[in-house]
Amino acid sequence: MMTPSLHATSGARRSPAIEWVLPIGLLLLAAAKVYWLCWKAWDLPIYDDSGYLWNGWVYLHESGLPSANWSPLYAVWEGVIFYFFEPFGILAVFVAVRLAAVVLSAVVLFIWLRRNLSQTTAWLLAALFLILRGIVDMEMSTTVHQFTLVPVLLITALAGTRGTYVKGAVLGSLLLLTMLRTEYSLAFALTLAGYVAMDVRTLRADRRLRPLLWGYAPLALAAALVALMLHVAKAPENRSWIAFEQHFYWTYQERQPEKFEGKPVGAADWDTLAAEYFGDADSVLEAVIANPGAVAGHMLYNASQLPHALSVLLVPAGAPRWLELVIEALTLLTVVLALANLWRRRRDLPGWLHDHWPVVLTYGSILIVNLGSAILLMVRFNLLIPAIPLLMLLAGLLIDLAACELRLWLAEIPVEGNRLLLIGCALFLALSPAPFRFGTPECSLNSITQTLNDLVADEHARGPYQFL
Repeated sequence: MMTPSLHATSGARRSPAIEWVLPIGLLLLAAAKVYWLCWKAWDLPIYDDSGYLWNGWVYLHESGLPSANWSPLYAVWEGVIFYFFEPFGILAVFVAVRLAAVVLSAVVLFIWLRRNLSQTTAWLLAALFLILRGIVDMEMSTTVHQFTLVPVLLITALAGTRGTYVKGAVLGSLLLLTMLRTEYSLAFALTLAGYVAMDVRTLRADRRLRPLLWGYAPLALAAALVALMLHVAKAPENRSWIAFEQHFYWTYQERQPEKFEGKPVGAADWDTLAAEYFGDADSVLEAVIANPGAVAGHMLYNASQLPHALSVLLVPAGAPRWLELVIEALTLLTVVLALANLWRRRRDLPGWLHDHWPVVLTYGSILIVNLGSAILLMVRFNLLIPAIPLLMLLAGLLIDLAACELRLWLAEIPVEGNRLLLIGCALFLALSPAPFRFGTPECSLNSITQTLNDLVADEHARGPYQFL
């Protein structure tokens, strides 16, 4: 992908402190401004966040990891946060976990974008991540999905490097990612198949397939062990089927609201509706066999909602309707221009793919998994978070290209990037919302006490440790 040269004029003269420490420090300052007093507005939400938090406590105090489809690596991460913040209370632990997920994602996103964009553009887009509506509003995205963006970006960046062990490191990291979100086992399989296909194509000409087999043997063994863990260590409640039941029910409500008049949106009737349409099915495959038409209608509806959902990913929290429409239009325009540019340069595309195919393969596999999950389950901000870096990268390339064409006078100042960065930071601090300083967000959350009562079963409440 062609990168504008606005930021390349004097990069060799910059010290690492100016290049990285200053923008990351300013990004932390922006995060402090946006999320100041969030601990007074946030409450521990029920369902996934509470369940994951409980898993982290169990890991720390009882040395037991949860089942494979309850993200054991995330339990390790939350156990570390518990170790430092538990003395301040359970809410402090949750706030620390949430803020760490948001800030780490923004910092890694800046580093990832900086590889292809000017410093100021990459910083502004990473700062925009801090105030996205789906990031600020806890009801739109769970913390584990936000945190997953960090390893996704690191793996994608790793795939773009060159070295003897890069391929193994990428595939090994994707294998570990399955212990964070089990659906990424498909991303691992797709990436592995792509790597094997490219290696076979390269080595077949030399008639040296034996080194290929020996090279992949340890990885195949590791993948088999992980697959065995995912199959054996499933949660007893068949979590994947429950997720499909829930999202089928909620999507059905959106499609036919007249049948649910007077019923709350979160009414737990998904078992009844699933039994009505799929009988005794207890997996997605069995549901497809039992009623393919219902599953197809469900997925087609989700697919129809996907373009709009992607176009509003970059809408800030508290944005008025007119701004939301402008951002939606600009996002769609950015994608259209990117596709048009690809078509215009289609003759150069094979050469570009030859140099960047590991990144395209790895990141593309991850996007396929997330977009496929959104179509299979429900189009939600949670599942679309990994698409945010791609949309920001496309927007940033257009911004830098426009800056080059306009020959901005700021680019000619000896410390061009730093001064422009400070101006951008000042504008962001002045104009960005402070959603937690003036009242609480408009979302209905259960009280901490009620959440913990639902979370902690009687046998845990009678144990040596009490939450309250």
